[in-house]
Amino acid sequence: MTTYRDVWLEALGGLISFADELKAKTEAEFAGSARGTPKWATLLIGLRGRRVLQAVHVLAPHQWDDVIGNLSRALVEAAIDLDYLHTDSPLGEGEQARTLTPDMKAELFAAQVYMLEKKLAKKMRPGHDEEHERARALHREYDASVGHTWHGRTTAGILKELSDGEKGKGRLKNIEWAFRANSYFEQNNPIEDFYLERSPRGGVWIREQCPHSWPLSSSVLAGAEICYKWGAVLGLSEEELYGRLAPVERAGKADPDAFSKDA
Repeated sequence: MTTYRDVWLEALGGLISFADELKAKTEAEFAGSARGTPKWATLLIGLRGRRVLQAVHVLAPHQWDDVIGNLSRALVEAAIDLDYLHTDSPLGEGEQARTLTPDMKAELFAAQVYMLEKKLAKKMRPGHDEEHERARALHREYDASVGHTWHGRTTAGILKELSDGEKGKGRLKNIEWAFRANSYFEQNNPIEDFYLERSPRGGVWIREQCPHSWPLSSSVLAGAEICYKWGAVLGLSEEELYGRLAPVERAGKADPDAFSKDA
């Protein structure tokens, strides 16, 4: 009997096949993509998303869904980042108010390499001290001051901004749910059901598997969002994108509750 899990595994296989096609197109176009542009940033995020999807595909047959939950959280964050990257955002208030554009956000994305190098390296490479100072100045100018993320904002804050907009009324609600749900796997927690099984007589078994279909379904849905943006910047039409992502749409329709722990 076909289960919801089988449906999502089939969709995952099709999604990875699509991501492989996008990788091939990226290899042909990356050299001509200017660094620090929205297209350049999207290509990099897409390439990383493909590798995370491959990892989900490797782990899924073992039903190590607690680990898939960690990967799903990364995919959901990447999908949110891409939505944020390609959307105008308000910056400042009152007379100082202006718009943070996708081009400005891509500058922040590119500058983050120097921020990380300064934080992690014992010594900056030649010429990178100056680049780091420019990166800091850019962060101050664009008010990107929270934590170590490239955008300097909290994911919760970005979700609120995107959800308040017209595009966030439908799909982003699912993305937000997945972001919060997969936090259970990213962080230590006392939920025994993921790892222990108790018998009526009081015995305890440690589970070697952790079968919960919602980390898998959220991985596929977030991966589809990444591939959609990735394909769009590579010039694929809406018709082509929806055609290649049709298996994901079919899986969503087949599963009445894509994020249900009990599915």
